[in-house]
Amino acid sequence: MIKFKKVDVWMSVFLITAGTIISAIVPEKSILYFYFIIGTWQIISMLTHLAFKWFTHSLQRTTYQLAVAIMLAIAVYGSVFSIPVLTDYLLLFISPLLAIYYTHLCYQESYVALKRPLAYLR
Repeated sequence: MIKFKKVDVWMSVFLITAGTIISAIVPEKSILYFYFIIGTWQIISMLTHLAFKWFTHSLQRTTYQLAVAIMLAIAVYGSVFSIPVLTDYLLLFISPLLAIYYTHLCYQESYVALKRPLAYLR
């Protein structure tokens, strides 16, 4: 678990940094690719945490999972009913905030929570 958590944190940091730099250099659609690459990585990470029940009882992780579920539901609704404002707003503004929040959450779990005694991890 510890190795996965640390790889998860640094992979997210790398993807966000690389996406920001490449999108600044080559803005034509490259930002869209990184939205999906980063999002896919973080959803796989979230599902892995759920499958192995790592830190699943924390309020921050529950909040993140609820936000992702709501965002996916709104995106599907916006796509099905052809409401591009919903999907564009989510993609452009909320997704980067969730990516940064999730990276911070994983960092806290990896480098702060794992340093505490095991009694605090419940």
